[in-house]
Amino acid sequence: MKKYILFVYLLTSFISIRAQDGDLHLKPLPDSLRLNANSVLQEESTIFEVKSAGKAIFTYHSLETILNEAARGELSFNIGVNKFSSLESVAVTVYNAAGKQIMEYGKKDLASYIYDENLVADGKQYTLSIPTTSYPVHIRKEFVLKYNGLTSYPDYYIQHYYQSVRKSSYKVIVPADLDIRLKQYNYSEKPVITTEKNNMVYYWTVADKPALKFEEGSLAYNDFPRISFAPNKFSLDGYEGDLTSWKTFGNWYGDLGKQSHDLSPETNKFISSLVKDAATDKEKAALIYKYLQNNFRYVSIQLGIGGFKPFNASFTDKKKYGDCKALSTYTQACLAAAGIRSHQALINAGYNGAPVDPAFPANSFNHVILCVPMEKDSLWLECTSSTNDFGVLGGFTENRNALLVTDDGGVLVSTPKSRSTDNQAHVTTTVKMIEDGSGTAFVRLRTTGAFNTGELLKENEDGQKAYFVSLGFLPPEVMEIKGENNSYNAEMNYSKIPSFIAGNKMFLHPSMHTFTNTILPADKDRISNYYFHMPYIKNDTTIYQFPEGFVPDNLPVSKELKFYSGKFNIKYEFNAGNRQLITVSTLELFDHIVPAAKYAEAKEFYDSVLALYKNKIVIIRKS
Repeated sequence: MKKYILFVYLLTSFISIRAQDGDLHLKPLPDSLRLNANSVLQEESTIFEVKSAGKAIFTYHSLETILNEAARGELSFNIGVNKFSSLESVAVTVYNAAGKQIMEYGKKDLASYIYDENLVADGKQYTLSIPTTSYPVHIRKEFVLKYNGLTSYPDYYIQHYYQSVRKSSYKVIVPADLDIRLKQYNYSEKPVITTEKNNMVYYWTVADKPALKFEEGSLAYNDFPRISFAPNKFSLDGYEGDLTSWKTFGNWYGDLGKQSHDLSPETNKFISSLVKDAATDKEKAALIYKYLQNNFRYVSIQLGIGGFKPFNASFTDKKKYGDCKALSTYTQACLAAAGIRSHQALINAGYNGAPVDPAFPANSFNHVILCVPMEKDSLWLECTSSTNDFGVLGGFTENRNALLVTDDGGVLVSTPKSRSTDNQAHVTTTVKMIEDGSGTAFVRLRTTGAFNTGELLKENEDGQKAYFVSLGFLPPEVMEIKGENNSYNAEMNYSKIPSFIAGNKMFLHPSMHTFTNTILPADKDRISNYYFHMPYIKNDTTIYQFPEGFVPDNLPVSKELKFYSGKFNIKYEFNAGNRQLITVSTLELFDHIVPAAKYAEAKEFYDSVLALYKNKIVIIRKS
């Protein structure tokens, strides 16, 4: 689902300080603003003026200094527009290190395109990439956006990582009878509030803010100083709404899709036949979900009010595709045909995405999932995924708040918390070794949750090899694979299995593949939490079948490691009768969030796991 108040994400945005000759004359930059900075926001001025519940104007002026190559990514200009917004004007001016103007761009110089091949939309993305051969370079940007329909207001992002701020201001002008709500995060300075005619005016100024350093594995929304705004009343395409509570916003969204459950009698009959042998509602829901995954595909559709209003279930049934709203609506209609009640849920999706603030009702949502209430617990369905296990949302929508759309309006609820048992990878590899070090690896792979492999068999051999290499296997010369539903058997041929050979000795890794490659950064004084992708369980069994006459020259000691949120163990065994060396290891991460205070403990744990995998097992040919 797409927010129709377009979030303007400009990594480089800044107002010009002009001399009469058109060049810049900037004051020297103090050391405090150079520290850790790759760019400096010299001056910024933003005015967001609300004209009515559905109309607003966003005016932006700014000047930024790009100090070095590390900030090259900020030399881009991106604005998305659609049916409800328009780019009225834009001017971009570039100055060299001495402040002399060297380039100037207008709206005609911007490229425009639809940037996602899975997107059907009536909008466009304006973009500009600005070249430079030396630093520092200064860039001035000015633009005006006009909105004719909106459900949310743009946030004030005060700074980004490695960006210092010399001066910035943000003004909101809103009719007094509408007013706004706001919430400040990581920033405590209150606005100056005045009145002008029938308007309320909110004004913030920021000055001399040093640059923020990024800590690897942290989340930007936790660190960035920002101010969020939300309307009390809004209007989109003639649909007026109230955002003063989760209940009223849920009512607005629910009303948009009230007439969308229009499956044909034939489809209702098909669904009834599909689930006729299922004993429980959960089994029925599983059959419907599997049918959806096998027969429908995801396509994002953003036409008109398509960012919120779903296509009818009959349309999705005929086309066999849809966006998150359409596929959730279709699944909901199919469940209803089977006598099962369900609710759509709006959510802010994205791995480790920002959670919705329960105390601040706002349209912070970009996705729709489905909730099926059960007697003991609720089932959650990600209707856009062809690989998710039934009833498992995955890291894209777990661990956050969702707005459940009920007959009585919106209710904010928590989606399931990630569990290690939901994301498992089990690998068993039997390696038949030849005296010259070559051999064949027979791999049995079983995955669940985030480790699911998708449609691996549809990949060509190179694609299949690439997947196994991503697991840590060395690239095989020849490979064959069979299986389905995230359960595969692969046969891989290698001309050399040991890491190296010296005389009558071969040096082997404990596992045929790199069991884990997690290297946590060395942050001694970490202040932010560290976020893994998800909690998980990884289990590996490697069986080396030695050639005749070979035995282990050394056998590492079995180990068990623990830290507050995980454990690891590795065991070694040699079966002399079968000439088999068996290594079994398991790594489990219970919680994907590592508090800053516990980070050193997690760092030590993962370093120790990696050290154990660097051990070499020496096998020797008997004389």
